Amino acid sequence: MSGKRALCALLLWLPLPSAQAKERITWAVFDWAPVYILQNPDAVQVAQLNDGTGDRLVKLLQHSLPQYEHRMVNMVPGRIFAELRNGTHLCYASSLANADRLAYSVMTAAGIAPPVQVVLRQDTLRAHPQWRDGVDLAQLFQDRSLLGNYPAARSFGDEIDTLLRSPSNRNMKPMAVVSQSSNLFRMMQMGRLDYTLEYPQVLVYQQSKGQAPADLVSVPIKNAPPFLGSHVACSKNDWGRKVIVDIDAAMQKIAAQPSYLQALEAWVPPNEMALRHKDYENFVRQRSSRSMILSQ
Repeated sequence: MSGKRALCALLLWLPLPSAQAKERITWAVFDWAPVYILQNPDAVQVAQLNDGTGDRLVKLLQHSLPQYEHRMVNMVPGRIFAELRNGTHLCYASSLANADRLAYSVMTAAGIAPPVQVVLRQDTLRAHPQWRDGVDLAQLFQDRSLLGNYPAARSFGDEIDTLLRSPSNRNMKPMAVVSQSSNLFRMMQMGRLDYTLEYPQVLVYQQSKGQAPADLVSVPIKNAPPFLGSHVACSKNDWGRKVIVDIDAAMQKIAAQPSYLQALEAWVPPNEMALRHKDYENFVRQRSSRSMILSQ
């Protein structure tokens, strides 16, 4: 982290002067286009967020929660969850829910996304043409002829997370020093890696911007759920429990606005959207009609 960025991050944790009545929500973001499209990594104003799915959601929440002051801080995923675990007054608007994260954070539903897929080179797919119709992850993770990596702080849903932790996983290993898929995409291009896991819209967006090799493709995972749910996560303490109630109420109102569905669908590839548009509409109806706070 640069000295300037470290100073900005430090200032975000300092208490507000007593003359300011508004309580602060600090939103964690990181460079993960098209979820967060960061043009200025040192920006702290939410208004400086871009057009990513997470960007749009945080801006909608800022508008719907004027009783709070909103700031953002750029940090890698590992640090986001470390800060939540430590009880820092912090929220993150794009978290999957799993047993580990629910032990130290409170959550409410924020949206849905297509399930993660296996990303690999075209030549690897040509050697395994049957994967076009879906990959059996349990079998893939046992194939010693292939090497897979993923960012250590990522979660891919309970079922995949369980497979990753299984002793039968022979070739898919976490990388603590990697926080962004773009690094893994480049490793595949150089032949140092055979595959990784990522959302299809992340690969498509980064390829469209020249940030990922053009010869990478994504293929579905067999028996994957139709979508994965994303959540706003805040630290599990008195502050977080109060804030998540307000965020949940705001989410119900936001979900009734056309801009919410537009934000969720904005970067989903057309072939995925054709399969899942009804899922998105059903989720939006649920989100706008009731509280969706997970157990506190």
